[in-house]
Amino acid sequence: MKKQQLGDKIVRGKINDAGFLVDKKQPAKDYRVIGLNPNLKLQEVFYVNGYQELGEIEEFDWEMTKLLRPMFPPGSFVNSLFPDNDWSHIWVGNF
Repeated sequence: MKKQQLGDKIVRGKINDAGFLVDKKQPAKDYRVIGLNPNLKLQEVFYVNGYQELGEIEEFDWEMTKLLRPMFPPGSFVNSLFPDNDWSHIWVGNF
């Protein structure tokens, strides 16, 4: 089953279970899901002087989604601090 949806945020990098970046030598990259058929299509999003800029588009086969997990799953520290937020559309993976 495909859990990702259009507009979901995907963070690419080495991030621990609490949602914090572990390897600062390789900074995390933010992506937005812009396509679902037939493959998962992601567009890089980065910030320049506080404004969002759109970067390269990358396309992955659906096997890559096995590497993704929710960034703040139920029971995580951040989820317990902000229980009313919907964290289900933020994914993280080291791919």
